[in-house]
Parts: sequence; structure tokens; C-alpha cells
Amino acid sequence: MLYFITGNKHKIETAKIELDKQNIPFASKNLALTEIQSYSIEEIALHKAKQAFEMLHQPLIVKDDGWFISSLNGFPGAYMKYVNDWFSAQDFLLLMQNRTDRTITLHEVLCYIDDKHVQTFSADIKGTFLDRIEGEDIPSNQVVTLRKDKKSIALARNEGLLLYDSEINERAWQAFAKWYKENLKK
Repeated sequence: MLYFITGNKHKIETAKIELDKQNIPFASKNLALTEIQSYSIEEIALHKAKQAFEMLHQPLIVKDDGWFISSLNGFPGAYMKYVNDWFSAQDFLLLMQNRTDRTITLHEVLCYIDDKHVQTFSADIKGTFLDRIEGEDIPSNQVVTLRKDKKSIALARNEGLLLYDSEINERAWQAFAKWYKENLKK
């Protein structure tokens, strides 16, 4: 059995969509893992995957991501989870109010581990900071869009829409699925 280690229901929903397309079954499992402090999303995901493997001794995958704001020299990067605890949606709007470059990049990393393999897969998805607050969710999701129609992540999620346009695929999941099917799935 392949385990996806997360307690995040949105990550589980995305994994289900992406892995079901490839006929890759998995079960989600929430483990209490220590998250190291690092600028590297890859390093954080790898550390979590190794911890989880030591606990389960089963094939598993961990997903981590960071948000990089171009006009703020990549802030907050791997620390977005903490910044969402400190900032409100309004704080994000104030931070971005005089910025002409409103680009933000979601850098996502999947790390697969079993007793023979450790493999990472990553992708970048470009987004934009909005000038308004939309929807109910964590603060950054209320002011960032990954969609052409400019609906915030929060509003798209609240309306049951994809968080990103259909031509933007969950590329890290797709890369993982391709590798998994070619190397492991019998």
C-alpha cells in the first residue's frame, strides 16, 4: 500500500484526483512529524518523508510547498505556513499595495520513499496577488489566484472549482505518477 502522509484534506482531495487518473491507489495517514526550518522545500519534504518511513516502514509520499513572492525577493518561501498564522488577508494586501510585480510562485515538492528508493518531484505554478479579499480560507488563499478568471484560491475552493486553470496540471503529481508506473507499479 502506498501512503500519502498528510492531514490536509485539500492535499488529499488533489492527490485523489491526480492518482485516480493514473489508477494508483493510496491511503492517507496523518503523522506527527517535525518540520525542519529550511529555505529548501525539497529538504523539508525529504526530512518529513524519512521520518514517516522510520515510523511506518511502508512506501509513502509527502508533499510540501512554499510560496515565493517575486517583488519581495522570494519571501516567505518555505515559511508561508507560519506567515499565514501571523498575517491576515488584509496584512497581505497592505504588504503588496505599492508593488507593480504581483507575481507569486507556488513551488510544490513531492517526496516518495520506500526501502529502495528516495525520489523527489517538483513543479512551479505561477499566480498573482489580487487587490481584494475573496472567500473563506487561510489568509493567503483569500488574496492569491492561480486562475485566468482571477478568482482567489479561497473563492474557487468555496465554489468547488479547480484552484488553477485546466491547462495548469498538478505537474509534480503527474511526474510522480509517470515515474511510479514506470518503476514500481507491476
